[in-house]
Amino acid sequence: MRTKHRWYPLYNSHVKFKALIAKKHEETMGNFVMDADQAAMIRSTGGMVGLRTSLMTMKSFEERGREVVTNDCAGSSRSIAQMVLYGRRAVALNLAFGSDLNGFITLTGPARGPMACPDSDTPGQDDVRHADAGGSRYFQENGLATIAQLPDLLADLETLDNGVMRVDAANLEDSVEHFIRMWERAWDLPRRSGPAVSGAAATVRDATDIDSGSVVLRAICTADHQCQ
Repeated sequence: MRTKHRWYPLYNSHVKFKALIAKKHEETMGNFVMDADQAAMIRSTGGMVGLRTSLMTMKSFEERGREVVTNDCAGSSRSIAQMVLYGRRAVALNLAFGSDLNGFITLTGPARGPMACPDSDTPGQDDVRHADAGGSRYFQENGLATIAQLPDLLADLETLDNGVMRVDAANLEDSVEHFIRMWERAWDLPRRSGPAVSGAAATVRDATDIDSGSVVLRAICTADHQCQ
C-alpha cells in the first residue's frame, strides 16, 4: 500500500512500542503494539504516531547500558518517558499524544500520594518524590485524570531528571504542526520515500539499525523538497 500510493503518509495512534512492553503485559497486549519494522514503514511515508497515555509500566529505554530517565514509578509519566525516548532516539518518529480518553480506559497515573505508581507491585507505596517534578500538584497526585492535565504531563516530561529529555519531549509540543505537515504531504505530489523527521537531528537507516538502537546523524530538513 505504501508504494502503490506513492508513500502516502501513514498515522498510527494509541501506540505502545513492542520493545518496551513489560513481561507481565506481553500476553494481554498481543499484537496491539508497534514493532521496529512498522515504525520504519511509517517514518518512510512521512507519517507519525500517537503515544497511548496508559498507566502501564514500560521497560527502560537505555543508552550505553544506562537508563536515560529513571524508571522507578510504574504507570506514571516516567513510564511514558520511556516511550517518548524510544520513539525519538531509537526509531526517529514524530510524536503526538493518543490518549483514547473517550474509550473508557485507564490513563497515566500519578507519582505521588495514595495512587502513586499504579502499575507497580505495591501501588501507592512507592510515592517517589523527585524534586524536579513538573506540572501541577493536582497532576502529581492524580495523574492524567482529564484532558486538562495533558499540558501537565508534557511539562513533567520536559523536567524529568533535570530536563535530560527536554529536546525529545519538545517534539510533542510541535505535534499539531507535524500533523498538518503530514496532511500537506498527502496532497503534495509527486511524493518520494524517506522524508526526514521534522525537527529531528537524527534518523535511522532501516529496521536493523532500529533494533540495535543506533542513530545515524544527518542534516535537519525543513521542507519536503529537502527531505526527499
